[in-house]
Amino acid sequence: MKKTLSELCAAVGCSKYPQRWESIYQSSMDDFDKNGCLYCKEEFYDEMKAKYDCFGEFFELYKECAKNTAKDEDLARFLKLLCDALGDDENRHSDLKEFSRPKCPEGKDLLTYDMCTGLALCSLLDKGAANIRKRGFDQKTVSETLYLAVGAVKSFMRTHEGRKGFDLLNWCMLYINGELFLIDRLEIQFNATFGARAMVFENKEGTLIALAHQLMLHRDGFALGSAGFTDEEGSYEANVEETEDYYVGQPIDEYGYVLREKILLDKKQWTLKMKKGDKAVSIHIPPSSKNGPLTPEAVDTTLEHTRQVLKKAFDDVDHKGFFCHSWLMDPKLCDLLGEDSNISKFNMRYTKIPCVSKGTAVFNFIFNQTNPDEVDIKALPENTKLERALKKHYLDGNVIYEMYGVFF
Repeated sequence: MKKTLSELCAAVGCSKYPQRWESIYQSSMDDFDKNGCLYCKEEFYDEMKAKYDCFGEFFELYKECAKNTAKDEDLARFLKLLCDALGDDENRHSDLKEFSRPKCPEGKDLLTYDMCTGLALCSLLDKGAANIRKRGFDQKTVSETLYLAVGAVKSFMRTHEGRKGFDLLNWCMLYINGELFLIDRLEIQFNATFGARAMVFENKEGTLIALAHQLMLHRDGFALGSAGFTDEEGSYEANVEETEDYYVGQPIDEYGYVLREKILLDKKQWTLKMKKGDKAVSIHIPPSSKNGPLTPEAVDTTLEHTRQVLKKAFDDVDHKGFFCHSWLMDPKLCDLLGEDSNISKFNMRYTKIPCVSKGTAVFNFIFNQTNPDEVDIKALPENTKLERALKKHYLDGNVIYEMYGVFF
């Protein structure tokens, strides 16, 4: 007797799945009985490699896991179901919100289970390539963007002490949907929504000023709820007021603190360029790239290519500007590393805006800690200048905050 959907998911350690899958389960299993699962066949990965060269050093890993999945009927059936569900453009996003990746049952092969969602991603490579080409990108950008099949494995290894696996399926959908691209050195997300609680203005000379808007502040001027700024006594909300001739609000200083004294921005001199909810280009920094270090020249090349893409391929979206939401936006990094470092030069491109931040992102992205909220700072490595500077910074009782940065 065949397993029900709930029985199959329990058998492969999937504790959470969409109710919608009940409606596709029978047809998916009937197709499996007739044709098996394409994504368990090694020749499928040969074909994807020939098309996109997207597996790098993990090509044999994908093939091995496909072969091993084929030997585990429950997991093979689950992979078939997952791939069928992901193929539904209309429901893919909501499905992934209600889905948890399989957890290896006792006695099964850990690697095969940890790579299950990676195999599922491969079912969407053709769709992703079509979406990338639709925006006018060449084969080089298609291949480099779909190199996420490598990047996601490396990300898993980085936070699992070198053990191979894959758990970035949700994030990878941005690539597949044609929203996020690897352009030279940076990941560029078009049609992103600006989330900072501020209004950003520019004058005729190109000077930028950010005024805090709808932002709850600690009495010392930083975002309330951030590490070290949780005491609500004296807290208040900063807002921008608009008159016929002026914008009135509290400016944000170079370190991301909101000043108490309000200023007037004359509408004849200052133009509102971006506010919360506007469409903008979001910049993400992969921890490593096929295209070298994060030099100013590499960033300039990416930005120039991005502007070209905006004109040709995204003229249907009114992008208001560029922004980055990252620990790399904390201005204190320039003090720690010196203004000549690549990180500092990248940081200084942006006008900073605070947001609620735990200040723990560096533990994940730099020190590869799987639980950044429970870190033994004294035990952190000191192998690089950045690691040494950050470790000392935290040992001294300080924090590197995630912030927003903006430029136009």
